[in-house]
Amino acid sequence: MRLVTFHGSAQDETALSAFAHEVAPNWPHLAPTGPIASGEGFTFTTRRPDRSIDTSAVVALARETLSPTGDLGAMGGSLVALGYSSGAIFISALLSIAPERFAGAVLLRPEPLADDFVFPTMAAMPVLILSGKNDDRRKPCAALRLAMQLSDAGSIVTHHALEAGHGWAPNRADAILTRSWLSQFSA
Repeated sequence: MRLVTFHGSAQDETALSAFAHEVAPNWPHLAPTGPIASGEGFTFTTRRPDRSIDTSAVVALARETLSPTGDLGAMGGSLVALGYSSGAIFISALLSIAPERFAGAVLLRPEPLADDFVFPTMAAMPVLILSGKNDDRRKPCAALRLAMQLSDAGSIVTHHALEAGHGWAPNRADAILTRSWLSQFSA
């Protein structure tokens, strides 16, 4: 099993390194850098001027990432994707193209690609969603809507709404829940 992490906006490939080592210390990790400049770092998603997600652009980038010359193109084996914020949004795009490439996904502070987005069949794919009850960057219903979209596609979704904002929850709740959830996979 290999963990592939996707950082949030204005970050780089090192942003989730410590978290990945804490939740999956014995797993090999891959951490691509988002190709789009964002603040002092990079991102995997593009937004329109009204801050809505440019779904077609994000899905096109996901398709490129999964192509034979992309970051995940030649990678074999079982992958679990873990993404934070815009990285979690990008994982949704990856799952919409090639769910068979992933054994599961962890989505931290996500939002749907679109309110009416429809995923392909993902029979029994485990997905963990960790949202913040006080997240000022997400609509209150965003994580629930995404959970429903994934469930409608056949995923087995575990969703926890944490006492947190957009950042990490107190008492390492994100790490504790993620590590416990990942224990269903063999390293």
